Amino acid sequence: MTEEDEEDLRVLKEDDVPLEETQLGVAARQMAVATANNMSKLDRKTRNELLESIAAFDMAARDTPE
Repeated sequence: MTEEDEEDLRVLKEDDVPLEETQLGVAARQMAVATANNMSKLDRKTRNELLESIAAFDMAARDTPE
């Protein structure tokens, strides 16, 4: 194991690793892209639930200071 590998592992052990830098973040992004690309294949109920969830998230994000 190189020093660079050890540093990468040390950083991953920190509590404040951004989601985008984790496998979970990568998987979430891939699912979002796949969903966006296949919206027409969702049934109306599922599509509406997804859109409502996105709208609720956007409203909450607006109320949160950056």
